[in-house]
Amino acid sequence: MSGGPNVLKMDRPVPVSLLDQGAQGLIGEGIERTEGKLKVAGAATYSAEYRFDGLAYGYLIGAPFARGKITGLDDREARGMPGVIDVVTDFDRFLRNPQQAGNPKAPTQGVRDVRYAGEIVAIVVAESFEQARDAARAVRIEFEPIKGRFDFHALRGEAEKPADRLVTAHFSQGDIDEAMRKAAWSVDRIWTTPSQSSAAMEPHVSTASWDGEKLTVHGSYQVVAHNRLQLADALGLKPEQVRLVSRYVGGGFGSKLGLAPEAVAAAIASKKVGRPVKTVMSRPQVFETTIRRSQTEQRLRLGADEHGVLTAIGHETICSNLPDEPYFERRRGHALPLWRRQPTDHA
Repeated sequence: MSGGPNVLKMDRPVPVSLLDQGAQGLIGEGIERTEGKLKVAGAATYSAEYRFDGLAYGYLIGAPFARGKITGLDDREARGMPGVIDVVTDFDRFLRNPQQAGNPKAPTQGVRDVRYAGEIVAIVVAESFEQARDAARAVRIEFEPIKGRFDFHALRGEAEKPADRLVTAHFSQGDIDEAMRKAAWSVDRIWTTPSQSSAAMEPHVSTASWDGEKLTVHGSYQVVAHNRLQLADALGLKPEQVRLVSRYVGGGFGSKLGLAPEAVAAAIASKKVGRPVKTVMSRPQVFETTIRRSQTEQRLRLGADEHGVLTAIGHETICSNLPDEPYFERRRGHALPLWRRQPTDHA
């Protein structure tokens, strides 16, 4: 196989794996991880384990409906419960959904117009985690329902081609239909994959604290340099005003590549109450609101001549997504404008 970028030509066999040709020379070597001993000894400090004077605890509130517009929020009962400091909302700046890695801009913001069940719309701050959690259950969200779009297969005909942004969305070379007709041997099949969520041992977490107009967030993130820029942009701050600390990540599998909703919610709440605020997502919240693998339908076409040499390769993908989002699974194809990355039958 030879060729430059975006060019494939099956003209010779590849004798060894590309991994074996890597310059780093690490494969097969017995190398100690720098942080390995700290982790197995329990001495590695993860993002939820930092101690702060005056620490308060935040508990996120997700929308109890899949599609609709928030018209009111009744927090009177919650505010009267023991230990409750505040119930904080910011319908303009809270994150609708996480950002992807490599993008310095803020994720899509604005949560009054709810697009999926569990979308983070408020945060309760209390003296303890248990008090914040119990008070969050007492908050009542009033909304005007809007008809959602959740059926992947019913809507697949409305798939739209995403624009080329962080990665090239489309590439075409030659006439694949003609090549398939001339092929001595061919495969033309459609495969489907379900939406999948990560379940890292460490859930998504952010502990936010302010020093004047400077923000420090201890969070669990995989691409700290970009995450810092995303957080600054989301809050209208200069990058030099934001410090993001992520010394250890207890699993991510890609779900911690981009800034997630709890970081902005914790930062806004911390500023409002004047105290550090620790916010750890519950496991259901991780499944509902963090980056997931999209549901897909993939058509794969392969054509070969009588000697088995490939003469045609085609790969077209339809994947689910929220509307107006630039992200798509990194396969050539289309993105469906669904209200969630994962259609749900309980909306």
